[in-house]
Amino acid sequence: MTKKSIFTFSRALLTLTVSIVVIIIGVLSSVLSGWFRLIPSATIQPALKNDLTNAIAEQISTLHPEQEKYPDTNLHSELANINQSMHSKTDVRKDKYILTCGAREIDYRQLQQDARAKFSRLMDYLQNSRQSEDKLAYSIIDLDVGEEARLERLKDFINTHPDNKLANWSLIVECGAKVDNCDISQENTAIATDPNNGALWLNIAILRAQNRDVEGTINALNHVVDAPLFNEYYGEHISLFEQALLSAGEENNTQTKVTAIGETSAIYSGSYTPIVNFCRKNSKNRADIAQLCVNTGMRMVEKGNTYLSNKLGFWFEYLVYQNLGNKAASNEIKQKIYEFEANENNQNRHKAQNLMSHDEILFNFWYNQLKVSGERASFDALIEEAVRLSKFKDYNPCP
Repeated sequence: MTKKSIFTFSRALLTLTVSIVVIIIGVLSSVLSGWFRLIPSATIQPALKNDLTNAIAEQISTLHPEQEKYPDTNLHSELANINQSMHSKTDVRKDKYILTCGAREIDYRQLQQDARAKFSRLMDYLQNSRQSEDKLAYSIIDLDVGEEARLERLKDFINTHPDNKLANWSLIVECGAKVDNCDISQENTAIATDPNNGALWLNIAILRAQNRDVEGTINALNHVVDAPLFNEYYGEHISLFEQALLSAGEENNTQTKVTAIGETSAIYSGSYTPIVNFCRKNSKNRADIAQLCVNTGMRMVEKGNTYLSNKLGFWFEYLVYQNLGNKAASNEIKQKIYEFEANENNQNRHKAQNLMSHDEILFNFWYNQLKVSGERASFDALIEEAVRLSKFKDYNPCP
C-alpha cells in the first residue's frame, strides 16, 4: 500500500490474544491498535514491547510486507510527544485481583510459517470461490492488487449487491484514497444503505473536503455529530474474515479467530488528512466549524469502535483548541489523552489478557464482546469478568 498522506495508514494489529493449538497459546499484552504503525517505536511504552507483540507484528508484516509500520507523520508525532510527556506521571489506578499465569515461550519461526501458510490457503480459496461473501472478503483483503483494482472490485460487487452495507462502507473508505475514481453516485448509494451511521458520514465528509465542497463537508459533519449510530464495521469485518477462513477449511479455534482479527487490523482504514486540514483551515475564523470539529472528535472518542478512532478523536479536539490558542482546553485534552493511555495500558488489562490466553472460554467471551462492542468496551468487560472469575477458589486455568 502506498503512503498517501500524513493520515494514510493501515491499522496495526489491535490487542490480540493468541491461542495456537500446536504452536502457541499466548496473549498480546497490550493494545497497540493504530499507534503501532503511527508513531515511532521509541514512543511506545516499554511495557508494550514484549515478545508476543513482536511475534504478532511479524506475522502481519509477513503477510503484508508492503505496509509501512511507522509512517513519518508530523501530526501523530506531535500527539505521541504529548503522550510521552504525560506518561512521566505516576498511574495511581489501583489493581483489582486477577489470577496471574506464567508466560509462554514462542517459536517465532514456526509462527511466521503458520501465518504465511494460513494466509496462502485463504487467498487460494477466495480467488476460486463463487460465494458472494467470499467475493467481498477477497475484494477487501487482497492488498497486493492496489487501490484502483480494489475499488473496481468493490464497484462490481455493489452493482450486484447494492444494499450490502459492508461493501458500501469499504468502497467509501477506499474512495478516500482515490477520490478521482469515485463520484457522487457512490456516496448516494452508501448513504441510502446506512443513512444513520455517523462513521459513514465522517468518510463522506473526507470525500467532500477533498473536493473542496465546504458546505457539503459541513453538512456531512453535522450528520457525524447527530446520527444515532457510529459503526465502523469493525466487528462485521472480523466476522466476514472468520467465516471465510472457516469456509477455506481452517478449524474453528482461537487461532482462526485471531487471524480474522489480524486481517481486519491490516486492511486499509482511510486517510483523515482532508478533514484535518479542513478543520485546521476553517476553525480559526468560523466558530461554527470549530465547534463542529470539536464535536466530531468527541463523537469519535465516545463511540469509535477502535482505539485508533478514539485517539484520533482526541486529536481533532486538540488541534482545534491549539489552532484557537486556547491553552486551557488544550491542556485538558492532554490530560484526557494521558488518562486514556493509562486506562489502555494499566496492569489489570495485562493480567486479564494473560488470563484469557489460558482460558478459551474467557477468550471467546472477549472475542464476542469485541465484535459487538469494539475494542475499549470489550477490554473493560474482560477485566470485569477476569476479576469475577478470580474470586472463585477453584478457578485456575493456568498449566
